[in-house]
Amino acid sequence: MYFGNFKQYTNALGGTLAVTNSSPVAGVKTIVFQIQIGEAIGHDFYYPTGYPILKINNSTNGISATFDPVLVDRYQNGTIVSPETGQEEPVYVNTWAYQWNLENTTSVSSFAIEFSAVTHAQIYAMQLDQSSVLQTSQLLSQSSEPSPPPQIRLLSVGTPQFDGLNTSMTHTFSGPSSKTIDVEYSGILATSGWSSKTNVSTGDGAFTTTFSASGDQCAAWAQRMFFRAKYSQNP
Repeated sequence: MYFGNFKQYTNALGGTLAVTNSSPVAGVKTIVFQIQIGEAIGHDFYYPTGYPILKINNSTNGISATFDPVLVDRYQNGTIVSPETGQEEPVYVNTWAYQWNLENTTSVSSFAIEFSAVTHAQIYAMQLDQSSVLQTSQLLSQSSEPSPPPQIRLLSVGTPQFDGLNTSMTHTFSGPSSKTIDVEYSGILATSGWSSKTNVSTGDGAFTTTFSASGDQCAAWAQRMFFRAKYSQNP
């Protein structure tokens, strides 16, 4: 399923869908929803209100997942030229798992899991599991990384400067607030030689970072520069 649009926007609402069940398992106490969704310009679900929520018995009130979402799997599905930066960026297909544990007193005659995706996102698969036995722990676990990687977005691009020995360049990003992350960078996407700017504080969600490398990188960095991020192990 494709959330189409004739234009490219970052984090634009592409549509809202729901997976519904009018005859759930009798006495259902745990619900697990998995969805494989392809990103569009760094986003899959619409931020910040599009993440899956549970609605019980036709209620308009949504319930957030009991546990943090689990990134069960991800793989790169090509690249896209960002309409904001003009730079080529990787596109990922993510498999997310959401789990809801219901109170013993909750009686469920129907439920819906509602979510919103960004424009140009694609849904490849979905799976819904239910149990009448309360599963007190999280059923699915991270396959490769200890936590879902932070999503960052380039807000403004600096100008590379060469001092005769090293090249430096300062960019401004948006990302999760009040976190410490490592931002990896390279002038070549298909390379194992990424450099890393470690222990970057994201502040209120908008942060500035200066990158450097030996030699004159001005021409290469002015043409293209790639970034990826992960949470710091030692913030």
